[in-house]
Amino acid sequence: MNWLQVHIDVDADAAAELAEGLEAAGAVAVSLDAADDTPRFDDRGEGGAELWPSTRVSGLFAPEVDVRAVAAAAWTGIGRHPPVPLRVETVADADWEAHCRQQFAPRRYGERLVVRPSWSEPLDADTAQIVLDPGMAFGTGAHATTALCLTWLTELPLAGRRVVDYGCGSGILAIAAARLGAAEVWAVDVDPGALSVARDNARANGVQARVRIGPVDILDGICADIVVANILLDPLRALAVVLAGLLRDGGRLGLSGILAQQVQDCAAAYADAFDLAPARIDDGWALLCGMRRERRPC
Repeated sequence: MNWLQVHIDVDADAAAELAEGLEAAGAVAVSLDAADDTPRFDDRGEGGAELWPSTRVSGLFAPEVDVRAVAAAAWTGIGRHPPVPLRVETVADADWEAHCRQQFAPRRYGERLVVRPSWSEPLDADTAQIVLDPGMAFGTGAHATTALCLTWLTELPLAGRRVVDYGCGSGILAIAAARLGAAEVWAVDVDPGALSVARDNARANGVQARVRIGPVDILDGICADIVVANILLDPLRALAVVLAGLLRDGGRLGLSGILAQQVQDCAAAYADAFDLAPARIDDGWALLCGMRRERRPC
């Protein structure tokens, strides 16, 4: 059977709502991608609205569906008028399956972790596995910022440790920490949609007992061994005091979601409280790591 796929290019602030509208209208799959050559800002995409300034929302429908009418209804349903231009193409079963499997193949991080979709078999029995299917713009580990954070986590002694994932998105970093041996993981986000996805993913990976997921206020009174935050430069700078306050002396910090040219600006916000290592760079994106300095008594 052939399928019909509709592509709609919209501003970032409309992408998540439009994607939800297409899904509610019967799309069997919805994806978000860059509509032009602008780089992705954030792999996890809070609600999918912060990925790209111009975002392509694509929905896959059964061939009998009037996709133009459905897309127009979804667009007007979120209070946007008139409907934006759209493109419709026919996609064969085999082509769609091959596309998905190629785009979301298993990925290895360091020597201890594999992230794979549910249709893929485990790569080996001795490696921690995360099963995570692509969802509506939430992180699957493919983006450089997430990959940097995952690899960093594999290098840390996580057994018995308490970890905070600040801005958890899909929960991939929190799940990774749990699968790598952390005793407690606290995953927080400002987006309720992200929290719902993270809870589902934690359950699917059998780590829900060790991963507590919720809004940021669940961190009140927490003292962590490790904090990881894959967000963006501006919120990372604004959160410097907050993240420093979450860590014990000697605790480890990992920050990503920043471009290579933004490292100095980010490091300046954390230099007073952390001993920072040289940034790790991948595909123009950076991971900034540090150790919490011992606090002087008052």
